[in-house]
Amino acid sequence: MKPTGRVDTQRNRARILQTAQRHSGELRLNDVARESGLGVGTVYRHFATVKALQDALAVPNIETLLALAIAAGQRTDKGDAFRELIVSTVELQMGTLGLHAALVDDTDDKTLGSVRSQLIDEYRDLLLAAQIAGTIRDDIDANAVVNMLGGVEHSMRLAPHQSRATYLKILFQGMSPPT
Repeated sequence: MKPTGRVDTQRNRARILQTAQRHSGELRLNDVARESGLGVGTVYRHFATVKALQDALAVPNIETLLALAIAAGQRTDKGDAFRELIVSTVELQMGTLGLHAALVDDTDDKTLGSVRSQLIDEYRDLLLAAQIAGTIRDDIDANAVVNMLGGVEHSMRLAPHQSRATYLKILFQGMSPPT
């Protein structure tokens, strides 16, 4: 959501988001208020729930994925473009706790909902192009791919000693057309 209203309101919102971005574990609104030097009421006026704050934090990352998806869609080799988008998505998910949840969970954040919808449309278009090119099996859809990426991320977090390349190789083998 683009900030509107008074300058101090915009500044407070930005401070809350900057403080929350530094959290690597469980996010608590009272902790964000204390660490940002703002009152608890101020934080709750901007974000009534932790989920609302997490959704707001996810928007810039999903916008990044959307830009990558649009660029991938303009490439000639749709199979390679789709694979590179998958790798970029997993890398961003690994660096951003809660990003996958923002891609699949319900939200009241209109900005997140809109950007996410555009991203899924881009995934769908690129996936279809890769399927038509014969590089990706035709019995999966964009939502299934997004869900699988959540599984890959979860596996990587549980077994960090395994290389990301191994998990991605397994994912890509599973998405390849049957021979």
